[in-house]
Order: sequence, then C-alpha cells, then structure tokens
Amino acid sequence: MAAKHQKSSYWVKQGVYDNLSSFRELEKRIDAIEEEKDRGDAFEIFVEALLETDSVLQSDEHWVVGDVPLLIREEMNLPVGTMGIDVVYRDKAGDLIPYQVKYRRADHLTFTLTSP
Repeated sequence: MAAKHQKSSYWVKQGVYDNLSSFRELEKRIDAIEEEKDRGDAFEIFVEALLETDSVLQSDEHWVVGDVPLLIREEMNLPVGTMGIDVVYRDKAGDLIPYQVKYRRADHLTFTLTSP
C-alpha cells in the first residue's frame, strides 16, 4: 500500500529511511532534522510503514487525519479538525484504532495507540 502521509515522498527521497540497521540510527537521522514539525512528520511516516508491515499490529487499512471517512469519525466520536489524532487504522480483526505520534528528540519519544 502506498504511504498516505502528505510528506512521505519528500522524506523518502531525502534518504531518512535508507539502509537503516537499528531504531537508534533512525532516531539519529530524525534528530538531525532541523524543524520540530519535520521531525514529527518523518516519524509519523515511519510509524505508518511499521503499521503496514508489522504482523503483530496487523494494519488492514488506515486513514490520515483529514481523510478519515465521516462514518468512521462519527462511529469513533472523533474531534472535529486535526487535533488529538494523526491516523486511524483498522486492524485485521476489524477494530478501528486511532493513534497519535509525537517526536521531539530521541529521549522524548512518544507513540500512543488508543484502543477503541
């Protein structure tokens, strides 16, 4: 599945994810990005890829905030606008799971999955 984050092609072209050998290496690369918003975007793209490829998390489909279908927003009683979540994904069992990702620096990593 193609990445849905609007900045994914940019950060992939920058080589942020090329030939990674460890999560620490990814943190170092993201830490080197100057702007906080850009660091957050780069990490959101990584998490999106993780959800698509990890057999435990088992993402079946996902929607980036702003593109979450109205019926799903209503079913989950999600806030209007872009505050509070980054993505909603449906796992292989059919459960809808919202999450928000924050990346400040390597020692302040936050990744939160919120159960429905």
